[in-house]
Amino acid sequence: MTNENLTDFHLPEEWCRQVVEATKEGIWIVDSMFTTTYVNSSICLMLGYEPSEMIGESVMHFVFDKDDPSQLDEMQKRSAGISGIYLRLFRRKDGIECWCSVTDTPIFDDERKFAGSFSTLTDFTREIARENALTRELRKYETLLRNAPDGIHILDPSGNLIEANESFCKMLGYAPEEVQGMNALHWNIHLPHPALREKIPESMAAGSIFETRHKRKDGQAIDVEVSSVGIDIDGQPMLLCVSRDISARKQCEEKMKLATLIYES
Repeated sequence: MTNENLTDFHLPEEWCRQVVEATKEGIWIVDSMFTTTYVNSSICLMLGYEPSEMIGESVMHFVFDKDDPSQLDEMQKRSAGISGIYLRLFRRKDGIECWCSVTDTPIFDDERKFAGSFSTLTDFTREIARENALTRELRKYETLLRNAPDGIHILDPSGNLIEANESFCKMLGYAPEEVQGMNALHWNIHLPHPALREKIPESMAAGSIFETRHKRKDGQAIDVEVSSVGIDIDGQPMLLCVSRDISARKQCEEKMKLATLIYES
């Protein structure tokens, strides 16, 4: 077949219909009033209807909000001859949500007037559900991180502070914006710098629990117990640390030691 007669070649109508019916994507054709004129079996399966139940119905019959401005805007664009790709929430026959990725192409008659729209739909309901579940998990962990009484912070392999909760900032006497860009060397006063630099990769590899001293913004030293473990964030190794102020416990221990010495003497 040559390029010259390629445009004159027409596939048999029945063959085209079989291809459309066999595709996994939903095919939805509407007229200029957005009334359904054709649906394939895939879109019927997505929405739980028989073809006869969809033919003759407006697109708006299959959405939850018939006054949704975004849907009305898309319809206006199709009427103006503008194609579109968007995500749309449909209502299944059983009332369950069905999220679809929609690709719309306007159809014109022989006089180039808008005659309807040809749409392909891909079911994204599972992907949206997973994304929503992940979002809920992230919000839960963000809430735990934000409200945890212990000072939670994340360091990179060089000891640079990546993230810190409010408790950690308060423990050191800084505002959250003040700790941005800090390094663990800035507040750790117990371990020498070389020892601290070695401690970070060791803790990332095997985890650790140790006692040390931190320096607050006002210069005061506090005793802390640090629990640390290596984690992976977006493929990058990080160190998750949980610091607990044990100054009161240390003071109590010192008083008990002093009392014991006095008693024994």
